[in-house]
Amino acid sequence: MSEKCPRCSLVIEKKGKFCPRCGAALDPKAVRATPQSIQPYYPERPKQTFSLVGFGLALGGLLIWFLVIPGLIFGIIGLKEEPAGKAYAKAAIWVSSVLMGVWLLLILGVIIVPIVLANYYL
Repeated sequence: MSEKCPRCSLVIEKKGKFCPRCGAALDPKAVRATPQSIQPYYPERPKQTFSLVGFGLALGGLLIWFLVIPGLIFGIIGLKEEPAGKAYAKAAIWVSSVLMGVWLLLILGVIIVPIVLANYYL
């Protein structure tokens, strides 16, 4: 038994509720979902807060020396608490550790060594 679509005139062999070409209702009782009733799905983003803050503080340690310590702390917390932010957490730990050593050497070289040398030669 064939049926004809009322909208596009397609001959339909198999009985269905909607036309396969234009989607018109073949059965008067059939109800179509309107686009307004369909809600988009936005999956929740994984948390990376501690990791990103730690990385930002570690980079801030390039300019301000005391930011490397909280950068290291936030990086360690992010590594333990946020699996999605492991890359940022590892980078924060690495950058903080390296900058801590650089700042320590800089402080030793600029402040302490001249004082020791001045006391030695005077």
